[in-house]
Amino acid sequence: DSSVTFSTIVPTSGTYDMQVYYDNGGSSAATLNLSVNGDAATQPSFPVTGKWGDFSPSQYITVPVSLNAGENTVQFSYGTGNAELDRIYVPDTPS
Repeated sequence: DSSVTFSTIVPTSGTYDMQVYYDNGGSSAATLNLSVNGDAATQPSFPVTGKWGDFSPSQYITVPVSLNAGENTVQFSYGTGNAELDRIYVPDTPS
């Protein structure tokens, strides 16, 4: 039942390619539930990275998210398997 919530501020409404940096040292892909601004959750998949504790700057997935101008809330909660989040990056402009 664990979750983590991030806030992000963007200048204009639109779809942004959010980069989610993570680690998955398990033996199969994991999912997390992703909710933006309280909307229905999606379930991005996090492929295996090979070992735990290896937060490489090149290890991320890109998830398109619809954001409003101003502050937005991005929440990840437990899905299937195990994936550890490191950080998220949202570009300044929509894709």
